[in-house]
Amino acid sequence: MNAGSPACGSGCATPPRPTAYAVVAAGRNVIAERIESGEYLPGGRIPSVVRLQAKFGIASATALKVYEALRTDGLICVRPRGGSFVEAQA
Repeated sequence: MNAGSPACGSGCATPPRPTAYAVVAAGRNVIAERIESGEYLPGGRIPSVVRLQAKFGIASATALKVYEALRTDGLICVRPRGGSFVEAQA
């Protein structure tokens, strides 16, 4: 082995991390599937941003973007200081 070369050889690269966009899209899809399956009922509260962070191991800004995507798609409504809820027509 040459000095300075990685111990595991040339085929041992760390896999790339998903982009922020991919993480937001995946989180949005998980919550949307739970709404569509009836796990989260119309008018019902969905997990808080803090719980979403903990469950998926994501930053708060990313969790907020997940909920913003769901809101933009008309799946949830956000009540300031009240939480996020499944839209009645979702």
